[in-house]
Amino acid sequence: MIYSMTGYAALSEELALGTLSVEIRSVNHRYLDLTFRLPDEYRSFEPGLREIVAARLTRGKVECRVEKAGIVHGRVGKKSFSVEQLEANTKAFIDAVLRAKPPTAKGKYLRSAYVSTSMSPSVRLDTGSLEALA
Repeated sequence: MIYSMTGYAALSEELALGTLSVEIRSVNHRYLDLTFRLPDEYRSFEPGLREIVAARLTRGKVECRVEKAGIVHGRVGKKSFSVEQLEANTKAFIDAVLRAKPPTAKGKYLRSAYVSTSMSPSVRLDTGSLEALA
Protein backbone atom coordinates (compact mmCIF):
# COMPACT_ATOMS: atom_id res chain seq x y z
CA MET A 1 0.00 0.00 0.00
CA ILE A 2 1.25 3.48 -0.84
CA TYR A 3 1.33 5.76 2.20
CA SER A 4 2.67 8.87 0.51
CA MET A 5 2.76 10.32 -2.97
CA THR A 6 5.89 12.27 -2.17
CA GLY A 7 9.03 10.95 -3.78
CA TYR A 8 12.40 11.89 -5.19
CA ALA A 9 14.87 10.06 -7.41
CA ALA A 10 18.02 11.10 -9.21
CA LEU A 11 20.30 9.22 -11.59
CA SER A 12 23.40 10.32 -13.42
CA GLU A 13 24.99 8.27 -16.19
CA GLU A 14 28.33 8.79 -17.93
CA LEU A 15 27.96 8.58 -21.71
CA ALA A 16 30.50 8.95 -24.51
CA LEU A 17 29.84 12.68 -24.94
CA GLY A 18 29.22 13.68 -21.33
CA THR A 19 26.93 13.11 -18.40
CA LEU A 20 23.16 12.62 -18.60
CA SER A 21 21.33 13.47 -15.36
CA VAL A 22 17.69 12.62 -14.63
CA GLU A 23 15.82 13.94 -11.59
CA ILE A 24 12.21 13.11 -10.70
CA ARG A 25 10.16 14.77 -7.94
CA SER A 26 6.63 13.91 -6.94
CA VAL A 27 4.22 15.44 -4.42
CA ASN A 28 0.59 14.74 -3.58
CA HIS A 29 -1.88 16.50 -5.87
CA ARG A 30 -5.56 16.17 -6.63
CA TYR A 31 -4.99 15.47 -10.34
CA LEU A 32 -2.12 14.18 -12.44
CA ASP A 33 0.08 17.16 -13.27
CA LEU A 34 3.17 16.26 -15.33
CA THR A 35 6.00 18.70 -16.00
CA PHE A 36 9.00 17.82 -18.15
CA ARG A 37 12.13 19.93 -18.44
CA LEU A 38 14.14 18.48 -21.28
CA PRO A 39 16.99 19.71 -23.48
CA ASP A 40 15.80 20.63 -26.98
CA GLU A 41 17.29 17.50 -28.55
CA TYR A 42 15.16 15.30 -26.23
CA ARG A 43 11.83 17.13 -26.68
CA SER A 44 10.63 14.49 -29.16
CA PHE A 45 10.58 11.93 -26.31
CA GLU A 46 8.14 13.94 -24.18
CA PRO A 47 4.87 12.41 -25.54
CA GLY A 48 6.18 8.89 -24.94
CA LEU A 49 7.33 9.78 -21.44
CA ARG A 50 3.92 11.27 -20.68
CA GLU A 51 2.22 8.05 -21.78
CA ILE A 52 4.51 5.89 -19.63
CA VAL A 53 3.99 7.99 -16.50
CA ALA A 54 0.22 8.38 -17.05
CA ALA A 55 -0.15 4.60 -17.44
CA ARG A 56 1.28 4.10 -13.93
CA LEU A 57 -0.03 7.13 -12.01
CA THR A 58 -3.49 8.65 -11.71
CA ARG A 59 -2.69 11.61 -9.50
CA GLY A 60 0.19 13.65 -8.16
CA LYS A 61 2.35 16.52 -9.29
CA VAL A 62 5.36 14.99 -11.03
CA GLU A 63 8.34 16.95 -12.30
CA CYS A 64 10.95 15.25 -14.47
CA ARG A 65 14.14 17.12 -15.31
CA VAL A 66 16.78 15.85 -17.72
CA GLU A 67 20.07 17.66 -18.16
CA LYS A 68 22.82 16.95 -20.58
CA ALA A 69 26.04 18.31 -19.17
CA GLY A 70 28.72 18.03 -21.79
CA ILE A 71 31.48 17.67 -19.25
CA VAL A 72 34.39 15.41 -20.13
CA HIS A 73 36.96 14.33 -17.56
CA GLY A 74 40.17 12.52 -18.34
CA ARG A 75 43.69 11.87 -17.13
CA VAL A 76 46.62 12.93 -19.24
CA GLY A 77 49.51 11.79 -17.09
CA LYS A 78 51.21 11.04 -13.83
CA LYS A 79 53.73 12.86 -11.69
CA SER A 80 56.49 10.73 -13.19
CA PHE A 81 55.72 11.84 -16.80
CA SER A 82 58.03 14.22 -18.58
CA VAL A 83 56.79 17.57 -19.90
CA GLU A 84 56.87 16.16 -23.45
CA GLN A 85 54.73 13.18 -22.47
CA LEU A 86 52.19 15.42 -20.74
CA GLU A 87 52.03 17.71 -23.79
CA ALA A 88 51.55 14.75 -26.16
CA ASN A 89 48.82 13.21 -23.99
CA THR A 90 47.04 16.54 -23.56
CA LYS A 91 47.13 17.14 -27.31
CA ALA A 92 45.74 13.64 -27.99
CA PHE A 93 42.97 14.15 -25.42
CA ILE A 94 41.90 17.54 -26.83
CA ASP A 95 42.06 16.14 -30.36
CA ALA A 96 39.77 13.24 -29.36
CA VAL A 97 37.27 15.63 -27.77
CA LEU A 98 37.21 17.86 -30.86
CA ARG A 99 36.84 14.87 -33.21
CA ALA A 100 33.80 13.73 -31.18
CA LYS A 101 31.93 16.92 -32.15
CA PRO A 102 28.70 15.91 -33.90
CA PRO A 103 28.35 17.30 -37.44
CA THR A 104 25.08 19.00 -36.45
CA ALA A 105 26.62 20.84 -33.48
CA LYS A 106 26.71 24.59 -33.96
CA GLY A 107 28.64 27.28 -32.16
CA LYS A 108 31.68 26.92 -29.99
CA TYR A 109 32.22 23.27 -29.05
CA LEU A 110 35.05 23.62 -26.53
CA ARG A 111 33.86 26.32 -24.13
CA SER A 112 36.29 25.90 -21.25
CA ALA A 113 39.12 23.64 -20.14
CA TYR A 114 40.90 23.20 -16.84
CA VAL A 115 43.84 21.15 -15.61
CA SER A 116 44.71 20.14 -12.06
CA THR A 117 46.45 17.53 -10.00
CA SER A 118 44.45 15.21 -7.78
CA MET A 119 44.20 17.41 -4.72
CA SER A 120 44.91 20.93 -5.94
CA PRO A 121 43.03 23.89 -7.36
CA SER A 122 42.46 23.84 -11.10
CA VAL A 123 44.00 26.18 -13.65
CA ARG A 124 41.93 27.48 -16.55
CA LEU A 125 43.39 26.88 -20.01
CA ASP A 126 42.98 29.09 -23.07
CA THR A 127 40.55 27.20 -25.34
CA GLY A 128 41.72 29.08 -28.45
CA SER A 129 45.25 27.82 -27.95
CA LEU A 130 43.97 24.29 -27.32
CA GLU A 131 41.92 24.24 -30.54
CA ALA A 132 44.93 25.49 -32.49
CA LEU A 133 47.06 22.79 -30.86
CA ALA A 134 44.84 19.95 -32.11
